[in-house]
Amino acid sequence: HAQHTYLNLAGMAGSVPVELFGRNDFPAMTEAPYLVSLGPYGFYWFSLESRTAPVEEAVRPSETTPPPSIIVRRSPEDLLKRSYRSRFEAALLRHARRSRWFGSKARQSRNATIVEVVPVPMGEHLAFLTVLRVEYAEGEPESYLIPVAITHGETIAQITSEAPWTVIATVDVKGSAPGTGYLAYDALVSADFRTALIEMIGRRRSFRGQHGTVSGLRTRGVFTRTRGSSQEKLDSVPMRAEQTNSSVIYGDRFILKLYRRLEEGTSPELEVGRYLTERQPFANVTAVAGAIE
Repeated sequence: HAQHTYLNLAGMAGSVPVELFGRNDFPAMTEAPYLVSLGPYGFYWFSLESRTAPVEEAVRPSETTPPPSIIVRRSPEDLLKRSYRSRFEAALLRHARRSRWFGSKARQSRNATIVEVVPVPMGEHLAFLTVLRVEYAEGEPESYLIPVAITHGETIAQITSEAPWTVIATVDVKGSAPGTGYLAYDALVSADFRTALIEMIGRRRSFRGQHGTVSGLRTRGVFTRTRGSSQEKLDSVPMRAEQTNSSVIYGDRFILKLYRRLEEGTSPELEVGRYLTERQPFANVTAVAGAIE
């Protein structure tokens, strides 16, 4: 027969029982007796997990809470090492959930893991194409692309005042003097990084990550004809109207669309655009000059 009982679990108050087969949350434990009901021959197999408060969505102009602060041992590159990675993943998730391109704000995120990092040279520094896999309490996980750059000095004040929504975390090296810290931010706000993206396509560059390779591909004849002289500098400006992706305008020549949510396979938009550019040209459709895959 089905039965119920009350368990004294006050010593575990605050923990959330998560049923291991379905990964469903049960009510959080409190100091009050915990009610459990079981059917005949039934059983539960729980994992007791802690739950932090969900990250609140914030509107871009009103960033009121300070970014996470991470202290590393030697250099900001330590963020990608095992000892600090979980804290950096939490900062990336916070940044993603506060961004307009994050599409699952209504879902409860359970975990976030960095599954790929691809270093990309930008000027004298490196940016990192970071793929963050987000798991939820219900439904399938999603993967998001977050380009990360790290800066220090006067640039920190410029970014925090002009583009506070791009800030991911402040980074301090243990034992360093005050005011000598670093800032991890969304690299798309950097002109050097935007130049690196268009040059990756134009020069067909490839960069190797931990598990794969990112390559720039040009559409035959279209990129060179549209770009013009390679000696001419193309000014770039991020478009402010973000939705599920981020876009960059390069002078009057190109618009680059950076997909934030990544999925397996070739994008249908890219596939159709290539077909109408290379195989069956159609004057009323914008030509595809290249892509990064």
